[in-house]
Amino acid sequence: MQIAKLRAIVPPSFDIDGKLQAFLQKYPNADAAAFAIHLQHTNVITPAQLQEWLTNGDIQIGGELKKVSGSHQLVSVLGRGAMGEVYVALDPELNRSVAIKLLDPRRAADPSFLRRFIHEVQVTAQLDHPGIVPVYGLDTREDGRVGYSMRIVRGRTLREYFNAIAAFHEKKKKPDERHALPARLLIFLDLCNAIHYAHSRGVIHRDLKPPNIMIGEFGEVLVMDWGIAKVLHRGEEPTTASEYGASLPDETIDGEAIGTPTYMAPEQAQGKNREIDGRTDQFALGLILFEMLTVERAYTGANVAHLLMRASNGDKNPLKHKYGEHIPRELKAIVNKATEVDPQRRYASVEALAEDIRRYLRDEAVLASPDGLVQKASRWISRHRQAVLTSVMLAIGLSIAVAGVALAGVVLAFRVVEEQAQQRELRLTHVLAQVATRSHELDAAFLRYAGLLENLAGASAVAMRGPASTEKVYYAPDFFDPERAPPDLAMSPIYEVPASFDADIVLAPGVLAEEHLDEIGRLNSLEGHLRNSLIRGYADNGPALPEEAQRKIVFTDGMATVWTYIGTESGILIGMPGTGEYPEDYDPQQQRWYKRAVTRPGIQWEASDDESGQGLLLTVCAAIRDDANQLIGVAGLDVSVKYVAETWLTPPGLEGVTARLVDVDNRVVAGPDAELMKPFLHPEINDAVQSGETAGQRILDGELVIWHQLKSVGWTYVVSGPEAELLQ
Repeated sequence: MQIAKLRAIVPPSFDIDGKLQAFLQKYPNADAAAFAIHLQHTNVITPAQLQEWLTNGDIQIGGELKKVSGSHQLVSVLGRGAMGEVYVALDPELNRSVAIKLLDPRRAADPSFLRRFIHEVQVTAQLDHPGIVPVYGLDTREDGRVGYSMRIVRGRTLREYFNAIAAFHEKKKKPDERHALPARLLIFLDLCNAIHYAHSRGVIHRDLKPPNIMIGEFGEVLVMDWGIAKVLHRGEEPTTASEYGASLPDETIDGEAIGTPTYMAPEQAQGKNREIDGRTDQFALGLILFEMLTVERAYTGANVAHLLMRASNGDKNPLKHKYGEHIPRELKAIVNKATEVDPQRRYASVEALAEDIRRYLRDEAVLASPDGLVQKASRWISRHRQAVLTSVMLAIGLSIAVAGVALAGVVLAFRVVEEQAQQRELRLTHVLAQVATRSHELDAAFLRYAGLLENLAGASAVAMRGPASTEKVYYAPDFFDPERAPPDLAMSPIYEVPASFDADIVLAPGVLAEEHLDEIGRLNSLEGHLRNSLIRGYADNGPALPEEAQRKIVFTDGMATVWTYIGTESGILIGMPGTGEYPEDYDPQQQRWYKRAVTRPGIQWEASDDESGQGLLLTVCAAIRDDANQLIGVAGLDVSVKYVAETWLTPPGLEGVTARLVDVDNRVVAGPDAELMKPFLHPEINDAVQSGETAGQRILDGELVIWHQLKSVGWTYVVSGPEAELLQ
C-alpha cells in the first residue's frame, strides 16, 4: 500500500500505523485508496490532499485480473495485432460505443504474455491524462478470453499522418495547413505533454513510435500501447516481445534490448535496462521529431541486427529533408540535443525539450543553439523592420548622391527586400502557429463539454430504469415560498437571482406531479450528476472540492458552464442550479434545444439567448434513449459565450486581432458584442469551409484572415487583423 506518501501529509501526531491496522481489521479487503478516503472523511486530511494523493500516487502493478463478466456486445473488428484483436463494442449500461482489446487465448496461455497484458491494463488505467486513452474496465468473454474496454479513438496514426505529408511532396504540392511544419510541431508538443505527465508518475513508455501515436478526429494526440512500459519504482518488469516477432527475456536482465529498433535510444539498444529513464523516451521523441522535419526515418537498415547496431551507436541518417525543403537551424539543434548518445547531454526532461520547441515557435533563441551575434542582429531587425528599411533607403540615397554607386545601392535594396520577405514568412509562420494552437485548445474545450454532456445522458438513461430517489423534491414554485424553498437558497451575483445546489423540477402546462411521481423521483436521483456536470466544467477535480469552494465558483466567481438540465417526453424538466426562474408556460419539448436533439443524431450544438439573463449561450444537447431506442428525453448543458470570448477566444501574444466563432449558417456566435448572431463580414470563408477547406488564410480588404474549422462543433474559428501590422 502507498502509505509512505500518506505519512507525509497526515499530522505528525497522528498514529497512521495504528489506524491502518484497525482499518484493515474492520475491512480486510481494503486498499490504500479506501484508507485515504477514510482519512478524508474523518477530517485527518483535506479533500485537496486526497485529490493530490489519488492523482499522483505510485503506479501499482501486480496481482491477477479478477473475472468480470463481459456485458459488452461485440460489433466489429477494429484491428488485429500480435497480442490479439480490438473490437468495436456496445456498452449497454451507458448506451455508448467502446473499444474492447481481447488477448488471444493462445497468448493468454503463456504466463509472460498474460503478465504483459495485465501490466498494460494496470499502467494505462492509472495514467489519467487527455493524451492517454482512458481504460473503462475489465471484460471477460463467455469463451474465456480476457480483455479490457477503453475509449474508441477515431482518427489516424502518426505513421499515416507522415505518409500523408510524403504524398503531398510526391505530387509536387506543398503540404496543407494541417500538415505544414507549425501543425506538426503542435502535434509534437501535445505528445511531449502526455509523456511528461507519464514521467511525473514514474512511467517510461519505452516504445514510442508513429504507429503507437494516434491523432484523433478533433486533433487530439493520444499515446497508445503501454505494454512494455517501465515503472521506475518497481524492480520487476514484464516479459515482452518486439514488433519483429523475436522473443525477448525479462527486462531486468541486462544485455537484451526491449523496444522497437527504429526508435531506440543507444542505452536501450545496448540492453542497459537499469539505466533507462525519462531521457530514453526523450531520445525516441527526438527521432520522431527528426521524421517530422525530414519526412524520413532517422534509422534505416537492411535487417533488425543492422538497425540495432545503428541504434546502439546513435548512428542517425543525415538530418536533411527528403524532398529538399529547408530545415531551420534551431530545429536541427533541438533534434541533435534530444538524441545525444550520452544521456547526460540531452535535455534535463521532456518538458525542457518541449519548452525549446515553444521558444522556436515564439521566434526566440533556443537553448539547444544559442544565438550568435548575427542571429541576435537578425532577430532584432525582424522586430524593427520598418526602422531598418527606412535607414537602409536613406543610406542608398546618400550613397547615390555622394558616391554615385547606384549599382551597389540597388543590390543592397534587393537584399533588404529579400530579407523582408523572409522575415514576413517567419512572422506569418508564428501567427499561424498561435492561431492553430488556440484553435486546438478551443476544439479540446468543446470536446470536453460534449463529453460531460454525453456522460450525463448516459447516466440519465440508467437512472430512468432504476428506483426513484427518496430525497425531497423542489418544484419551481417552491423557490419563491420561504417555507418550502431549499435551505441553501441565496442570492447569486452570477445568476442575479437566489440560486441553490438543489435542482428544481419544472412541469409543462397540463402535467400533474401526482401522475408522474416515479419519473420525478428518478429524475431527482440525477441531482448529483447534474451538479458534477456543472462543476466539472470548471475542473475535473471540481466535485472533490469542499462544497463551500464549489458554491463560490458557481454562484460568485462564475465559470464557462452555467446550466445543466434534463427534459423528458412527459413534459418534465430538472435543472441545475435551482432558481425556479421559469415562465409559467414553460414546456421543455417546445424548446429549440429539445427539438434539435430529438430530430438529429448524436451530440448537437447551437447558439441561443438565455431567457434568464445569462446572455448568449452555446448549448450542447443529446437525446436520451432506452435499450429499445425509444426516446426518454434530452440532456443539455449551456456554456457562456461571454466567458468563452473573454477567456479563450483571442490567441495569446497577438495584438490587434479580432477572434470569432462562426456557425455553419455564417453567423457570429462568439466575438464582438455588436456582431453576435449577425452574418460574418466575409461569407467567402464559410463557403471555403463548406467546400472542404477546413483551414487556411487569405488577405481580404487589407486584413489577414485565418480560419480553422472546429470538428467538435462544426463551427469555424476565425482570427483577423491588419495585414501590415501582423506581418511587419
